[in-house]
This record gives sequence, structure tokens and C-alpha cells, in this order.
Amino acid sequence: MAESAVEEYRSSLSDLKNNSKPLINMLTILAEENKQYAEHIVKLIEDRLLKAKSLEKLPVLYLLDSIVKNIGSPYIESFATHLVATFCGTFEKVDEKTRQSLYKLRTTWNVIFTAAQMNSVDLAVREIDPAWPVIPLPSSPSTPVPSTTSIHVNPKFINSGSDVLSSGSQVVTSESDLSVTPAVSNRPLAMSDERKLLLQNELSATENRLAEKKLQELQLKQQQQQQ
Repeated sequence: MAESAVEEYRSSLSDLKNNSKPLINMLTILAEENKQYAEHIVKLIEDRLLKAKSLEKLPVLYLLDSIVKNIGSPYIESFATHLVATFCGTFEKVDEKTRQSLYKLRTTWNVIFTAAQMNSVDLAVREIDPAWPVIPLPSSPSTPVPSTTSIHVNPKFINSGSDVLSSGSQVVTSESDLSVTPAVSNRPLAMSDERKLLLQNELSATENRLAEKKLQELQLKQQQQQQ
């Protein structure tokens, strides 16, 4: 059963090559339905990020974002293990515009991952690009993470002050719309039954479209072989 579920996820994940909200939603649902295989799914996503072409990396990172914000545990803990390598491996392979999108995404993770984990990410990225802002660790566990507006932020990553939000806030951008349900607290919220039903319908529609696409590709290949 585990091999079947993991292989199904691998197959669907291989189709994620652009910012397809329906496909990201579908993969998020599959991840929730197969939480018992979370370590395998996380490994698939990490491997996909490593091997994906530069233009295909950001959509896969948006999938990671959607999973940790909408499902939470055990995915947060699993992704946190290699978070620095995952994020930096993506950052160093993409262009400047994508790096700005990565920064916006990173600012929403203060409420998902620990301050120490995010500080490690910031320091590692700064080794690649000295312009990357670093949010300092709080002086004590009771001290809140400083707002990103209180530190110097290179305009290379931020176009306007409205893009920089305090810890625990969200970035309202077209990228954040890719998540199924935005995170609004320190703990990811479970999807409501109504929302889940809506996404299940969307999942079925997406699966049908993918099946039709693969059938068309197979028919085209057969036609080419006959010629």
C-alpha cells in the first residue's frame, strides 16, 4: 500500500512544472490523505526540487508551502530537517525575479518554522547573496521575533514597504494565492469539511484532465510510430 501511494504521488508530482493551483491543491490533498507516508512524500518533494529545472523549482516550493500551512504536522517537522539545504538549493539555481518571490515566501514562514530554523536559512542564503536580509534571533524565548520592518532590507528584494510584513503576518501576493488555505495563526488550521469537499471535486476534475492529457500523448505517440 505504501509503495502504491508513494508512486501515485511521484507520478502526480512530476506533472507540476508551472504554477498550477489545481495541481498544487490536488497534491496537498493527497499529502493530507497519506500523512502516514509523510517522510516518503517529503523526500519526493525534496528530490523534485533538487532535480527540477530552474523554472520549475518555484512551483514545487509553493507546494511545500501549501502543505506545511494547510496540513502542518508531521510535514513541518519532516521538511524542517533539510529546510536550509532545500531552500538554498532552490535559491542558488533561480534568477533574480524568482529570488524576490522566494523572499516573499520566506517572510510568511516565521509562524510555521522556528526562529532558529529560519535564522539558519537566512544566514545560509546570505552566504550566497550578501544582500539577503537576516532576522536576528530573539534574545530570549519570551521575546517575539522582530518585525522585518525594523531591520534594514535591501530594495533588491523588496519593491515597497507593503511587501514587508511583521512576523506572523502574510504576504498578499499572487504567489500566496497558490496555497489552498492561508495560514493565519501560529498553528496550521485543518481544512473545513466544506472546503475539503470543494477541493476533492477539484481534485477529481484535475485527475480527469491529466488522464485525458496522457491519453492524448499516448495516441499521438502511436500515430507517430505508425507513420
